[in-house]
Amino acid sequence: MQLRPYQQAALAAVLEAMRTERFLLVQAATGAGKTILFSALIRHCMERWNMRIGVLAHREILVRQARDKLLSVWPEGKDSIGLACASVSHDVDLFRPVIIGSPQTLAGRLKEMPPLDLVIIDECHRVPPANEKSQYKTLLDTLEQYYPKIRVLGVTATPYRLGHGYIYGDECRPGKKNWWPKLHTKIGISTLQEQGFLVPLRAKQSDDVSDELGSVGIRKGEFNTSELSDVMEKELHIRSAVHAWKKYGEGRSHVVAFCVTIRHAEKLKNAFLHAGISAAVIHSQMDREERMTALRSFETGACRVICNVGVLTEGWDCTAVDCILMCRPTLSPALYVQMVGRGLRIHPGKTDCLLLDLSGNCVRHGDVDDPYVEVPSGKKKKNEEKKERMKVCPQCESLVSMTFRECPECGYQWPETVIVEKGDVNMTDVSWGAQTAKVSSWSASSYTSKNGNYLFRLSMSCAIQGVAMPVLVNHFFDFEAQSGIWMQSRSRVAWRELAGTEPPMTVDEAVSRMGELHVPDHIQIKRKDRFYNVTGWRA
Repeated sequence: MQLRPYQQAALAAVLEAMRTERFLLVQAATGAGKTILFSALIRHCMERWNMRIGVLAHREILVRQARDKLLSVWPEGKDSIGLACASVSHDVDLFRPVIIGSPQTLAGRLKEMPPLDLVIIDECHRVPPANEKSQYKTLLDTLEQYYPKIRVLGVTATPYRLGHGYIYGDECRPGKKNWWPKLHTKIGISTLQEQGFLVPLRAKQSDDVSDELGSVGIRKGEFNTSELSDVMEKELHIRSAVHAWKKYGEGRSHVVAFCVTIRHAEKLKNAFLHAGISAAVIHSQMDREERMTALRSFETGACRVICNVGVLTEGWDCTAVDCILMCRPTLSPALYVQMVGRGLRIHPGKTDCLLLDLSGNCVRHGDVDDPYVEVPSGKKKKNEEKKERMKVCPQCESLVSMTFRECPECGYQWPETVIVEKGDVNMTDVSWGAQTAKVSSWSASSYTSKNGNYLFRLSMSCAIQGVAMPVLVNHFFDFEAQSGIWMQSRSRVAWRELAGTEPPMTVDEAVSRMGELHVPDHIQIKRKDRFYNVTGWRA
């Protein structure tokens, strides 16, 4: 199987880091083919170094998926793969070179196993902190004790946890310790969309439901499920979900609705059926055969809407999904991103995915490719519910109330929110801040970062609609892999797009060849903190 270019770059970055580092982390968006990626790594390690490798996945479907994808990448390795998951196979095989299993099954059997050289943890955002008691901690501590040189690779689309912050580095709750010191490579949603491996996302949101959710309690950082369901089961919200789909998404043939509880899902399904729309429910209390029957009906198009409760957020890949009906408010950015990701895969005849948000999640979490991740301070927040939400003026950078239409400092006026259509449910288009910028001039030079990295800097003076003064947009090329092979690969891809020539090997060579660059008149940019980042080289 031929890897995609970004998969090849990610694989090279991991192999390079494995030489000197023990804990490695890959962020790969839904649809990036993360299972294919680590299957290619397994094949490489087996064929080059004859390693012993363990793959950990917390759900039966992920164990099966890992086995099937590994066989597709490495069919000749069939006799080298053993399973250690009671729900998949009654025979636990610990003596094959590659073991794919659940942490529950492996935790009590480590003394029976031959040594492992590499452990791969799928959906590693589920691994609790390193200084917190857990099954994963027991497993990893024991593996380190038995095999001091073992490598641990974590793979996830969402490297953050609710109530914790990021699962790498120091950006986490005070007093907690992460297993992974840094993120080694990232394959983001926007990158995959630009390269045609994911479809564009169109999003519409209804009126914010935050006021209604003010009475819902918070438990372990998330909305109380029972109280949340009481709110979302109201006839108003059930009816609005059906009307939203009929008004904006009636041409969509594969609709996944995310619900709070089984009772909520049943009510929504019945509302669709009452409206003459084929619908079904899927949840964890159904037996496997019932679930498979419902999924087959949906995938073949016999059932148009499937109302899901906590089942279709991980490990399910129906590429035909073209509409997400989000009726499940969440405080978890990871869950939000996982839900949206179900609809972004490419499929014949599919041009985009429509997100109909009736939960307030778009407002709460923002851009699915770069969601807001709260890093808890450890201090209790008083009267948090009474705080006004604030926004930053794009012209003078003053912090003002979300309710202001005009900045009191400089007079900048925010564009009016446009109601797409009036009726039983009003929804507005969602934009997460990507802007088209007109490039008026540019220059290039070498640059040394605060970390001492020697880079090639492309500086562009840009005009943005609604901003009086030109803004400076810097884009950095790391041709010498000083920040890692991942950044070097991205830099080489960007050079080919702008110059159409083979990329330079060094920064000094890039400076001498800057005349080859053809910077377009318009580019796509997005603001992050005080700076603007390039998100696309063609507007």
